[in-house]
Amino acid sequence: MVACATLGYLLSLSHLTPIKPLKSKRQLWKICLLASIFCVTIVLGNLSLKYIPVSFNQAIGATTPFFTAIFAVLMQGAPAASSDASTATDQPYANGHMLPVY
Repeated sequence: MVACATLGYLLSLSHLTPIKPLKSKRQLWKICLLASIFCVTIVLGNLSLKYIPVSFNQAIGATTPFFTAIFAVLMQGAPAASSDASTATDQPYANGHMLPVY
């Protein structure tokens, strides 16, 4: 996380990526909450390795996309809509994360 923050700061100094100012205290609150939840998740995940094998931990982690899709449908009431213009051939970089699966 420190490396990511340092790289982001250096990129902002080089004016390749501008720094976006916070719009409100509510936005700051949401960012802090998200960062805190992320840190707690990492700590609890590491602590869980005392009680379960690494292979089981990875198997549970592999189900994350499935449950994310299920919860998205439950919360939004419908599956994510796909656009006619955005297909796998139109967005090669967006689908590049699937290369290791093939």
